[in-house]
Amino acid sequence: MKTGKLKIFRRLSTLNAFISEFIISVRTKDGNEYEPTSLRSLIASFERHLKKQGYSASIINDLVFEKTRKVLQSKQKQLKKQGKGNKPKASVALTSEELNILYVKVCSACVVLRHF
Repeated sequence: MKTGKLKIFRRLSTLNAFISEFIISVRTKDGNEYEPTSLRSLIASFERHLKKQGYSASIINDLVFEKTRKVLQSKQKQLKKQGKGNKPKASVALTSEELNILYVKVCSACVVLRHF
């Protein structure tokens, strides 16, 4: 490996270690754990920043960042076991019956509005 490439590889390896440690220890301002998807978003932000700085290496795809990806995956699993990321406020699909009721009410409202 040429000296320039070796320096870049060492920098990326060091960055890999820093990001991995960051993922393990990062907390919100009030000391709580982040949601699993928030950690993934942080990695995507780091990725965009590196691209803007001219780095061709990808945290998401390159072998040099394998540790970061494994740490992220492990942390996300741990958080999901703790109940994070279960999205308790996620919407539930309407049943056919509920859709029919909604349709009838919307149509009724349209008829009433036409008479104004």
